[in-house]
Amino acid sequence: MAEFGRNTPSNRGGDEHSKINSQSQQGGNAGQHHQSEFRPASFLSEESIKKQKQLLTMPLIDLDALAELAWDGVNPPFRSVVWKLLLGYLPPLQSKQRVTVQKKRKQYWGYVDELITKCGVTDIWGGSQGGDNRGSDSDHSDNDSSDNSNDGSLGDAEFATLSVNLSAKGTPLAANGARLSHGDTSGVEEGMKQLTESNRQTLRQIRIDIPRTHCPTWLVEQGEFGSMMERILYVWAVRHPAAGYVQGINDLLVPFITTFAESYIESFLQMTHRHMPQDSQNLQHTATPSSNSMRGVKGAEEDDHEYKLGILPRTILRDIEADSYWCYSKFIDVIQDNYTFAQKGVQMQVRAVESIIQTRCPDLSLHLKKEGIEFLQFSFRWMNCVLVREFPRKLYARLLDAYFSKGTEYPALHVCVCAALLYRFKDDLLGSDFQDCLMTLQHLPTDKWTFNDMNSLLQRSYEFLSQRPNLS
Repeated sequence: MAEFGRNTPSNRGGDEHSKINSQSQQGGNAGQHHQSEFRPASFLSEESIKKQKQLLTMPLIDLDALAELAWDGVNPPFRSVVWKLLLGYLPPLQSKQRVTVQKKRKQYWGYVDELITKCGVTDIWGGSQGGDNRGSDSDHSDNDSSDNSNDGSLGDAEFATLSVNLSAKGTPLAANGARLSHGDTSGVEEGMKQLTESNRQTLRQIRIDIPRTHCPTWLVEQGEFGSMMERILYVWAVRHPAAGYVQGINDLLVPFITTFAESYIESFLQMTHRHMPQDSQNLQHTATPSSNSMRGVKGAEEDDHEYKLGILPRTILRDIEADSYWCYSKFIDVIQDNYTFAQKGVQMQVRAVESIIQTRCPDLSLHLKKEGIEFLQFSFRWMNCVLVREFPRKLYARLLDAYFSKGTEYPALHVCVCAALLYRFKDDLLGSDFQDCLMTLQHLPTDKWTFNDMNSLLQRSYEFLSQRPNLS
């Protein structure tokens, strides 16, 4: 299996491993409320969860074994660290993780300083964690016992500002105080004077696209989220000039930010409930995930929980941002041909989907042709956005578990997942005319899907993949 740089040193600290180890040791000492918030995923067997925990607490993690387990789904509390391992960002040797991740986080914020801060670019979103490189974990010595940013815990100084953080509500504000939204782009040109015209156009488009990113409204309305998105997307685009920024890839960044943020919010919730007075606990509970947040129930039909990124300390927000940048880069770099001139990668994937359907479901292929429907008409978004718009957030995270388990071969699996989607809805499509077919394909009825539906889709996809070895 080809992998995301698994044979080279990768990048991340041992923070989430520390949490997994401490959870094993503490048992029920974290408090009953905390345990109800973050119980294991019920769509996984207890045996699978136990194996995942055992692997993640090994001094040297077996990545092949971890990938095999991830194909069946990752326990949500472990997802952040598992993704970082499978993407090659986190080294499997735990003794090297802290130093490696500090280096990579510092490197990212160096890019921000060079490409954004020194160019006078203004943060129009009202986020609080941006700016220079001060306050990141990379500035602390490994021997500094006060450095808690790497393990997701909070120091005394950060606790002192807790009530302020909890009452704050981040909103994307333009420089003139107006919210930047679909119909209002006031302030979009703020702080661009020192940029080249090409970079100015890139940043302008990113700022216009962020409010319409495919994610919950409560998230996109937070200033911290907008600031993170802008910096990551802009830095990636400038450092990848062959691809640059393409509309749609902003959607692909969201799963990384939310998954990594939730892992820290879990730790935050645990600590606050251990140490805060009861009245503060009640206030804090209103700003963090609901009781259904990470239960991993068999269905994905429950409402998305809400939380505020602004409740997390600035150092942790910076770590989340840097980790998201590097993992997003690992993910996108594999399919960079999808975003270069003429988007040849997208065209190749669309043709591959069409070929599978012609072979496995010829009646559907003939029907679509008869109705005058070209595969590119509906599947371009599937390739450009890697299906992120087609599933509820929790189900998409489950899909990414499977993708990351395949390493750099995930584009082949993605093609087969797209073909499996067509196969799944073939009966509806065969009974529909041109308009109804396009309506179904452009708005797949997956909003009520369960994890069992996703598992069935992946089983069909694997069947297609095993019969088309030339895709890998």
